[in-house]
Amino acid sequence: MGLLDQLRILRRHWQWVIGFTVLGLVVGAVWILVAPRSDRATAELYVAAAVPKAPTGTSVDSASKYVLTRMPSYAGLVDSVGVTSTVIGQLGLSTGERGFRDNVAAYVPAKSTIIQVSFVAANASTASSIANATAARLGRAIEESESPPAGGLPLVKATVSSPATPRDAIVSPSVRTSLLVGGIGGLLIGLLAATAREQAGLQR
Repeated sequence: MGLLDQLRILRRHWQWVIGFTVLGLVVGAVWILVAPRSDRATAELYVAAAVPKAPTGTSVDSASKYVLTRMPSYAGLVDSVGVTSTVIGQLGLSTGERGFRDNVAAYVPAKSTIIQVSFVAANASTASSIANATAARLGRAIEESESPPAGGLPLVKATVSSPATPRDAIVSPSVRTSLLVGGIGGLLIGLLAATAREQAGLQR
């Protein structure tokens, strides 16, 4: 079947194509309303070198470069047992450590000493509470990892610089994706229905 044939079918049975496309959009909209919702909240953790003031900036510059090279390792502690178990116990979460790890993430922007700690939960309030608790515990874990074995102050300081707030950041269902899939699916079904109707008419 060539392009001209398809255009002829579309012209004759356009009501079917439009009808099924609209139906697909309606199904997508209904899915947005009834599907389980997930929200993401993000807290920011600022990591800096804890060095005493010096007459020259040499030691400060060196320490800052050290922190930059260590940032990926710091972020990797977000799903360590020391962080996950503490937050689960602190907030009395029903999820296990595996479920916690599936929903937590830490991202370090390029050439930055900021760690963005995100958590996905069923609502924005829960997500923000867990993200803030995780960021705070991650900060302590970072400082513990950089503490001298013999005791003393840690070499770095990690502080929650921007707490997560319960703003809507919907992860799923995605409004755009749901409507796009529904519309395209309805369009394809409409084209198939129009083609079938045309073939049935030719066989009469």
